[in-house]
Amino acid sequence: MTARGERVAQVASYGGDVARCGLVAPASTDELADVLARASGAGRRITFRGGGCAFDTQSLNRDLVVSLDRLRGLRFSAGATRVAAGAGEPWGELVRAAHLRGRMPPVVVTTAFASVAGTTSGLCVSRWTPVHGPDGDHVHAVELVTARGRRLRLTRDDAALPAVTGGLGYLGAITSVELALRPHAHDQVETRLVAAGGIGEVLAACAPGALPAGGEVTAYGALLPDLRRGMAFQSRHVSGQARRPFRAVHQPRSALRLLGELLLVTHAGTRLVGEIAYRLRGERHVDSLVDYTFFMDGDTRFRRLGRRLGLALRLVQQSFAVPVAAGHELIERARRVFDAAAVVPMFSDVLYCPADRALLSATHGMAGFIVSFAFSPRTRGRLARIERALRQLSRDCRALGGRVRLTKHVHADPDDLAAMYSATLPRFHQLKRALDPDGAIRNEFLERVFPSLAGRPTP
Repeated sequence: MTARGERVAQVASYGGDVARCGLVAPASTDELADVLARASGAGRRITFRGGGCAFDTQSLNRDLVVSLDRLRGLRFSAGATRVAAGAGEPWGELVRAAHLRGRMPPVVVTTAFASVAGTTSGLCVSRWTPVHGPDGDHVHAVELVTARGRRLRLTRDDAALPAVTGGLGYLGAITSVELALRPHAHDQVETRLVAAGGIGEVLAACAPGALPAGGEVTAYGALLPDLRRGMAFQSRHVSGQARRPFRAVHQPRSALRLLGELLLVTHAGTRLVGEIAYRLRGERHVDSLVDYTFFMDGDTRFRRLGRRLGLALRLVQQSFAVPVAAGHELIERARRVFDAAAVVPMFSDVLYCPADRALLSATHGMAGFIVSFAFSPRTRGRLARIERALRQLSRDCRALGGRVRLTKHVHADPDDLAAMYSATLPRFHQLKRALDPDGAIRNEFLERVFPSLAGRPTP
């Protein structure tokens, strides 16, 4: 059966994976419910897609991909304390509309192009996660359409909400997300360098105890390619300050940023950029709210331009959550593993994340550091070495009591992942059977990392 409005298309992930499939983009919730009911009844394999910012194959499928991009709209509550955003609403539009009302979401992802439902299903984190948790912590309700076309409203009292937030679209289509908004009168962000040196010093500056009380200041760290040194920064919202832009990072549309992105696709360029950033580090920067918030738009624009020009700009990024006490050891093991594989991360960062309750969250019931490593492999041989190295680091992460995050790329043995998520995966199974008893919604990514979801034994 061909769905109404379906066309054959080639869709891609942010990381560069591609799949040829049937693609349909319903214009309303009614149309979506009809498409899902018909497709599931015909035995189609259904996967959902938002803004196209998934790193791995979370939103790819070779049968039927349902795009939620046309489900837009913003409805603010009285006093703008909450907003109900359509699934396909880009974060850039939400932030601008909320800021006009003197409000902001507590946690905002780092690219304006990501969709609200996409980040809710991925349980994304960002610069303000150390003080406010992941974005899913601020979801009051979601509207969900199941594979049979049934419409549900899930609130914080519903047991299914912690499975839908972070569930990567495996339980149904999120059509609307109701988010909390905080008072916000500022239009700038001040960033100060608070540590530069060894990894221990950087981690100490990023730990929760290093932040002042009140939740008005956040912290994050950037690691140099050698993974022996780094820098830690603290940020706070301000107004009326003279601009002192952090040009290399918070100027996503600048020529300098474009040059930096070009250099980062090579090992030599990566080392050069890291060394220049370290040696020429500034003590204080003041950027516009939008440039600071959506600083990854520089990378997004660079990769979209490159793909339009036919360039193969592969991106591999994997994130690991470990207890705070294990952060230094994870980074040390990563350094040894990457050195042995002769690969250099183009970007590495560290962020503290409080514990949360989402079932497929790497920080479910466990606060800790999220450490991310990004690579831009230009050859198949280098890509294979990176994947092997990340698989080994995933094994090390398990040994340190941590988990691989499912939002980015995942290169890990299924038995390691099954052990990491053993406390919550059975409950996720139960909710899958309840909300999608026909198993119509499929996810090649989740079924690869958790073979039991597809009814296959773990290798």
